Amino acid sequence: KLFRAANTTMGLMKDARNSKMNLTSIFAQSGYADVNTLVEIFAPQVEEKKSDLAFLNNVSKLLGRSAEGRETDLYTHVADYSYQIQPSMEAAKGLAQAALKKQDWERAMDYYDEALKLAIQTDDKCEILKYEAAIHQQRGRKAAAREALRKSLALNPDQSEPHVMIANLYATSARESGLDSNVAGLVYVAAVNEMQQAAAHETDDAKKAQYNSAIAKYKAGYPEKSTLFMKGMQSGSSVTIGGWMGVTITVP
Repeated sequence: KLFRAANTTMGLMKDARNSKMNLTSIFAQSGYADVNTLVEIFAPQVEEKKSDLAFLNNVSKLLGRSAEGRETDLYTHVADYSYQIQPSMEAAKGLAQAALKKQDWERAMDYYDEALKLAIQTDDKCEILKYEAAIHQQRGRKAAAREALRKSLALNPDQSEPHVMIANLYATSARESGLDSNVAGLVYVAAVNEMQQAAAHETDDAKKAQYNSAIAKYKAGYPEKSTLFMKGMQSGSSVTIGGWMGVTITVP
């Protein structure tokens, strides 16, 4: 009887433990669990389940929903284990994120390139290209950054973020424009053109307001009309901005 009672007790404890794990798993995937909660739930399970590809991919997907989640050590560990079993887009992105933490730009780009090859959904490809653009920008490779953003827009022209990123690239390039310093502010015209595209494609009212505010600030940086006139540039005429940009704008 004692043996049977012990078995029954152990069985009840096992059932309770399994029920708790099922409940925490359901909660984790409900969308209500924050990053810290996800880490608390899954971190203790990783070593035991480091060969369980389905588990690893699920944790990677849940953490990958946010920038904060992608910055956790758990995201990196999960990506490393899953990539060893079977290279995937999420795993490659996780390893790229780990490389970024170490400022190992080349390794990060290699993993993002791998992720891009493995990506199937257009949204995923667009996102990866934006990550690559951010790395190029960080390294001062503005032309390469713009190229990656243009590729992202080619896949999905309805995006706003790539236009914002390109606008910022232009707005910080007055000294690289090849223009006389008195009219180098014409780079802001190129920035405005991109930001207007961003505003046109943005559906979030708060973001749209931010973009319109940026447009107003950029316009405030335009050269004076008298200065433009003295340089032989009349309103409505075309001017090509040199340097890495090579973009033609209409004088305001």
